[in-house]
Amino acid sequence: MAKTIAVNGGSSTLNVAEGGTASGYVVYDGSGATLDGGNSAQYNVTINASYVILRGLNLKGAKQDAIRISPNVT
Repeated sequence: MAKTIAVNGGSSTLNVAEGGTASGYVVYDGSGATLDGGNSAQYNVTINASYVILRGLNLKGAKQDAIRISPNVT
């Protein structure tokens, strides 16, 4: 693990933009926090970076997907 980023709950979409490497992932840790899209956000989380771990989040209320992974990430 290269780094841990604390994620707070909220109603907006979390944009995961900072990634790691094959030898050190970046962990996004919600520690039980809730991201609620309120039936207005398309996604709770968008992943736009490679080598990330998403942990400990409750995801609800997204219109389309809870997690959207961009096609160009690994």
